Amino acid sequence: PPPQLVHVQIAYMSAAKHHSAFISADCDLFTCGLGNDYRCGHHTLHTVHIPTLVHALRDVQCVRVYCVDKRTYVIDKRGALRMFGMECDQRTLHKQPFLIASLKRYRVYEIAATRQCTIALGVAIDHNDDAAAHKTSSQHQHQHQHQHQQQS
Repeated sequence: PPPQLVHVQIAYMSAAKHHSAFISADCDLFTCGLGNDYRCGHHTLHTVHIPTLVHALRDVQCVRVYCVDKRTYVIDKRGALRMFGMECDQRTLHKQPFLIASLKRYRVYEIAATRQCTIALGVAIDHNDDAAAHKTSSQHQHQHQHQHQQQS
């Protein structure tokens, strides 16, 4: 029988010609396939036959994964985009997942990619809005606690 992720519920998956990736319901990333160009994220060029946890991302809550040609993209729960493997230019190689710095100001929701290019869809992160939302949430919690204390 083909290898399976036993007792792991798969929430999202992607496949390219020579590698595949799976995100569990617990937001862990597993990959398998040819290790050439570090496309599987396991710090090795060896082929990985059984879906294996990408240890470099074990503390990251992965929600989307995209296998493209000789690289893999991962979007985390906060909308940060990471990549590992061979870049589109076919000269730059990343042995481990790295944050794409040019997109740090954006919350990425989706990407589309081909061998030569990658397009990311997202929204700009307004740090003032995040701070205001946190402040409003804190004020609401405080008011709720105060009302609860008055009722007691």
